[in-house]
Order: sequence, then C-alpha cells, then structure tokens
Amino acid sequence: MTNDLGAIDLNSGLALFNRAEFFEAHEALEDLWREAQFGSPVRRHLQGLVQLAVAFHHESCQNFVGARSVLDRALRNLKGAEESFAFLDLDHLRAVLSR
Repeated sequence: MTNDLGAIDLNSGLALFNRAEFFEAHEALEDLWREAQFGSPVRRHLQGLVQLAVAFHHESCQNFVGARSVLDRALRNLKGAEESFAFLDLDHLRAVLSR
C-alpha cells in the first residue's frame, strides 16, 4: 500500500487472518479493497485476499463447496500479487493450498 494508513489497515487485516478471525479479516481487507483504485492490480490482489478470508471462513463453518469455489477465485486474483505485496510469502501459501 502506498500510504501509512493503508499499510496499518492491511497489517490489521492480515493479523486478523493469522488469528483465524476470518470474517473480521474479510471485513478489514474489504475496506481497503473499496479504497483501492478501480482497475488497478492492487485492487485485484486485495480482492484475492478478501476472497481468501471468505474461503477460510466458509471452511471454518464446514461449507466446503463454498470454500472451494471462493478459494479458486482467490487464487486467480492473487496471481502476480508479489508485485503488490512483496512481503507476503505467496509461493508458500499457494503450495500449502494446493494440497
């Protein structure tokens, strides 16, 4: 993210995700997605993070069909996200999720 507030918000959303608070992570990340420039790669990559949180939320509610559907879209939207989020280990994430 280009400004400090965005970075703080992103860190908050990621912290919620890492604590398995997936619904709350989705809400926090979605706020950033709404603020991102329409059509930008960052916006698409944020959408992937939002969808990833939604997929994990569905999985935690045992909605495995919904989780798989959203996960597939999340992974598509996270292609190339290293450009937007170089600090995230997206290769490791993809490897874990492919299992």
